[in-house]
Amino acid sequence: MQNDTIVAISTPSGRAGIGVIRISGGEALQIIQIITRNKVKVRTPKLCEILDEQNQTIDEAIVILYKGPKSYSGDDLVEIQCHSNPLILNEIMSLCCRKGARPANPGEFTERAFRNGKLSLEKAEAVADLINSQSMRAVRSAHRSMSGYFSKKVNSILVLLKNSLVELEA
Repeated sequence: MQNDTIVAISTPSGRAGIGVIRISGGEALQIIQIITRNKVKVRTPKLCEILDEQNQTIDEAIVILYKGPKSYSGDDLVEIQCHSNPLILNEIMSLCCRKGARPANPGEFTERAFRNGKLSLEKAEAVADLINSQSMRAVRSAHRSMSGYFSKKVNSILVLLKNSLVELEA
């Protein structure tokens, strides 16, 4: 499972102008080339038609390739920015699954980022806190954790405690 290629809709459900689908893993590049019949360049947005097995257009989308390890997850990662109609998003996701990906579990992209050394455990937890924040105060707190502010404070307290312990023992 660790090396599986995963796919997920990254935007909330509902209708909107833009919806984002992400594919991460060893087959991400191959899948996007199959469903777009295009070659995509690293970190270069490209307008592509997403085509089904009958060569019918599902949608026109912006596709961006991020090669691992220089991606959020640390693996090859493709971002598809299409129209945010649930029918379109679900069809593209199903197509990716038929081509070799599997649906990602909640938080699996961030879990991969942690496993691949892209995020510390504190930052990975802060991402979840940021996504689930219910107030601007919680958002700011999550951003502080993501920046390392919290761990710096804890480490400075630990240094003070160690120094105090050394002095007590001496």
